[in-house]
Amino acid sequence: MNIPKIKPGNTLFLILLSFLLVLFHKIEGNALNNPILFKPTISDEIIYIHTDRCNYYPGDTLWFKAYILETKTLKTSYKSNILNIVLYSQRGDKVLAQKHKLIGGKTSGFISLSDTLLYGDYLLVAYSNLADINSFDGVFSKTIRLVKAYAQDAYIEISLPDTVY
Repeated sequence: MNIPKIKPGNTLFLILLSFLLVLFHKIEGNALNNPILFKPTISDEIIYIHTDRCNYYPGDTLWFKAYILETKTLKTSYKSNILNIVLYSQRGDKVLAQKHKLIGGKTSGFISLSDTLLYGDYLLVAYSNLADINSFDGVFSKTIRLVKAYAQDAYIEISLPDTVY
């Protein structure tokens, strides 16, 4: 049997490669044991918020209910305990931010919309305390529209026949 000989330059390469593999394995093991170093790239939770409507007036109250579900099973998730809700303007300015306690993977509440808000579209964003805010995984968003309230003139005409039975 003819066994090929390893050249001296290749020996150094193989030693360096072996060292790097051991080093990366050790780093990866530490990262898995330390939640600060290791964050999954895909969220384990899905957030859904149900609002009472899509169009609001400045000074109105937005009522909502939020649900957090496990991504794989779509069952209620009990991992997170805080829901962060942020409202952004069209320019990306943070208009308001709230924190709501999650009980049994659910929460409900309201957002008082200031009467000084300008008309237009706003983005309602929600994420849990376990979500990676640098990623869109596990983040809920919904467009909320502020519209003008118009006072309409009403004209009502009532006519009665000459005879009433």
